[in-house]
Amino acid sequence: MKGKTDYDSVDNSLQAKLPVGKKLKIVITGLSVTSQTGIWYWLVGTSNNWAITKFDFSSNTQIFQSIDGGLTCALGMRFDQGTFRIDYYENDAVSPTHSKTIVVDY
Repeated sequence: MKGKTDYDSVDNSLQAKLPVGKKLKIVITGLSVTSQTGIWYWLVGTSNNWAITKFDFSSNTQIFQSIDGGLTCALGMRFDQGTFRIDYYENDAVSPTHSKTIVVDY
C-alpha cells in the first residue's frame, strides 16, 4: 500500500496490477540491517510476474522487476523487524517515481 508506512504483521505481499504496456521496478533497501534483523524474504512458490534479483549484501538491496504489463504482479513476503526504503520506478524511469520508508515492528 503506497501510503502505509508502519507494518506489524509477519506476512505481507508485494502486488501491483499493471496496465498493458507498463513496467514497474521495485527496489527494497534495508536501512537497519544487522546479522540478526533487517532482512526480508520472499516466499517460494508465490511469485507471479516478478523477475527477482539476488539480495545484494554490499548495499542491502534487492530488485523486483515486472515481467509483463497487463498482468498482476504478486509475491508473498516476510520482513524482519527493521526499517526499509522502497523505491518505485515506473516505465523505465532512472529516478524513483515514488519512494517511502517503512518500519516493521511486530
